[in-house]
Amino acid sequence: MYEFLLFIHVLMAIVWVGGAVTMQVMAIMIQKANEPTRMAQFAHQAEVIGMRLFAPASLLILIVGIFMVLDAWSFGELWILMGLGGFAYSFINGAFFIGPLSGKTGKMIEERGAEDSEVQSNLAKLFLMSRIELVVLVVVVFAMTVKPTL
Repeated sequence: MYEFLLFIHVLMAIVWVGGAVTMQVMAIMIQKANEPTRMAQFAHQAEVIGMRLFAPASLLILIVGIFMVLDAWSFGELWILMGLGGFAYSFINGAFFIGPLSGKTGKMIEERGAEDSEVQSNLAKLFLMSRIELVVLVVVVFAMTVKPTL
C-alpha cells in the first residue's frame, strides 16, 4: 500500500511543481513581450488552473503524505516538517494573498482594462509571489528526496 501512496504523492508533486515551473516560464515570456492584455488573460488562466488543478493536487499530496508518515515515518523528521511547512506556506500564500489579490485584480481588469497601471502592478506582485512559492516548492522537493535529518 505504501508504494501506491508514494506513487500518488510523487505524481501529484509532478503536476503541482511541474505545472508551476511551466506557468513561470510562460509568465516570464509574456512579461518580456510587454503585452498587458495578454498578461491579464494569462493571470486569469493561471488562477483557474491554480484552483482546479494545483489546489486539488496539493491537497492530495498532503493527505497521502500524512498516511505515508503514519505508515512508515515520524512527524519529527526534519524533511517531513519542511514538507508540512512548505504546504502551510503555500496554503497561507494562496488563501490570504494570491487568491484575494487575483480576485481584486480580475474585477479591476473588467472595470479599468488590462493596461491600467494598478492592474499591472498587481499582476507583477502576483507573479513575484508565485515565483517565491515555486522556490519554496523546489526546496520541499529537495527535502523529500534528500531527506535531511535533525
